[in-house]
Amino acid sequence: MKNVKNFKLVARQIKLLLFLLFLLVFISCYLGTIIKLNLFLNLSKRTQGIFSYLFGQFSVIKPSGEMNWNKCLLICFLCFFPSKLIIDILTNYLKSYTKQKLKINLSQKILFCCYQSEEKAQQHQNIIRETVFEIVPAFANQFCDYFFSFWKFLIEIGLEIYILFFRLKVSNSSPAIKWVIIEFLLAILFSYLFFTLIVNKLEKQNQRKKEKIYLLEKQQIGQFLNNPQKIGKLLRFIKENQKQNNLSSLHSTFSQLANLMIPGISISFIFFYYQTISQDFSSNIWTVFFTAWSIQRIFFSFRSLMLLKPSFFQKKASQRKNLVKIF
Repeated sequence: MKNVKNFKLVARQIKLLLFLLFLLVFISCYLGTIIKLNLFLNLSKRTQGIFSYLFGQFSVIKPSGEMNWNKCLLICFLCFFPSKLIIDILTNYLKSYTKQKLKINLSQKILFCCYQSEEKAQQHQNIIRETVFEIVPAFANQFCDYFFSFWKFLIEIGLEIYILFFRLKVSNSSPAIKWVIIEFLLAILFSYLFFTLIVNKLEKQNQRKKEKIYLLEKQQIGQFLNNPQKIGKLLRFIKENQKQNNLSSLHSTFSQLANLMIPGISISFIFFYYQTISQDFSSNIWTVFFTAWSIQRIFFSFRSLMLLKPSFFQKKASQRKNLVKIF
């Protein structure tokens, strides 16, 4: 009974560690956002002299009425050195500590089950040993990495969208510009999702073809070893398969097209803005530049979020099922 209580206590500790990890990730992203936001605000003449921290703002203007760049840049510098740097160090340490805590807790639970079922534990030593030394560490590492990356990218997307429209608000941008940005974002988002959906479907078909070709080659080579006189037939077969492999490589290259186009989103937006809104950048050059940069950052984070795959949960399924059956 005491061991069960200890397991529950450790489980609560792990939940608390995950919450602290989420909080530190948010603070780290928040500090980086403050730096970017205030560089924009003070480089633009319309909003110069304001230092915003998302939930409020204060003035960075000298008594003479001039912009106090020393104060503004000093605050931005301190947001990174040492604030963000210390937060990132604590985050990395906490992530490593959580992995160890989770690994030890899961291993102890398995060993405790072995203690309660000695006969079953002796019959299935290989499965238990593999679980404790391979599956549990892999699960702990990938679970924490996935949790950390998922929240980091999600927070980055949320903060980028927030400061994007916050900058437009404080710079008194017209409603037409806001609608153009929304339309551009939605057009790129749906195009990316549609393209990714089609590519994933084609990639699965391509993978099945590769596996089929591999099995046929293996079969043909086996037949050749039994009858070396059929080398001509084998070479023709390999040559035909090479054409199929070249086509598969072309499909794989095509599947990366959406990700390769993301770095060009910023210049695409500037071109789109120039063609639809205004051909004069003299009055709002920084607004257009930072807006384009924010849109590109949003899609970089969105791409990273889409590429996250907890591969551990797709592997070693048979070992996990066997372990569940044992206990």
